[in-house]
Amino acid sequence: KRPTHRQAIVNAFVFIHQTMHMLNNKLTKRGQRVTAITPRHYLDFIQHYVTLYNEKRSDLEEQQLHLNVGLGKISDTVKQVEELRKSLAKKQIELDEKNELANQKLKQMMEDQ
Repeated sequence: KRPTHRQAIVNAFVFIHQTMHMLNNKLTKRGQRVTAITPRHYLDFIQHYVTLYNEKRSDLEEQQLHLNVGLGKISDTVKQVEELRKSLAKKQIELDEKNELANQKLKQMMEDQ
C-alpha cells in the first residue's frame, strides 16, 4: 500500500530527525564537535518547510491559472474558426453560383457578338 502524501512527508521528517541524532551520536563517538539539536531547531525546520511549500503551491496555482486562461483562449479560437469555416462554406457556395452566372453571361455576350 502506498503512503498518502501526508504520511510520506511525516515519514521524511521523522527520517531527517532520526538521521540527525544518529549523525550527532557518531560525531560524539569520534570526539568531534557536536551540534546541539533542540526542539526549536526542529520546529524552525518544519516552519521553513511550510513556508517553502506554500510558496511553491502559490507558484503552481499561478501557473495553473495562466494555463487555464490560455486554454480558454484556445477554446474560444477553435469556436471562432469553426464559425468562420461555416461562413466560408456558405460564401464559397455563393461565389460558385455567382461565378456560374458570370460565365453564363460571358458566354451569352460572346454569342451575341
